[in-house]
Amino acid sequence: MCARPEVVLEHRARLELPPSARFLTRLASFARVIHFDRRGAGMSGGIAGATPLEEQIDDVRAVLEAAGSVQPAVISIAEGCGLAVLFAGSHPDLARALVLITPTPR
Repeated sequence: MCARPEVVLEHRARLELPPSARFLTRLASFARVIHFDRRGAGMSGGIAGATPLEEQIDDVRAVLEAAGSVQPAVISIAEGCGLAVLFAGSHPDLARALVLITPTPR
């Protein structure tokens, strides 16, 4: 296990903006931050159509596996909170904690 706590972050905000940059800098000062773009968003490239949540849950698991992560806290902001809840509920053994920031109601 990593000596520092680990967090996995799905965050669609523009990371170069000062509030996002401050948040990530502070988080990275005490935790290993694993940040990823959801399929079809950000640097992961565009795709046609919506990706089913089940496949997105598998994507999160694959990112954690590739990063060698063991039970990170799952942090999500706004519209990504639904995926975070489904991931933690589907894989409670893989999520140490769940942090939802301004979740978007459906």
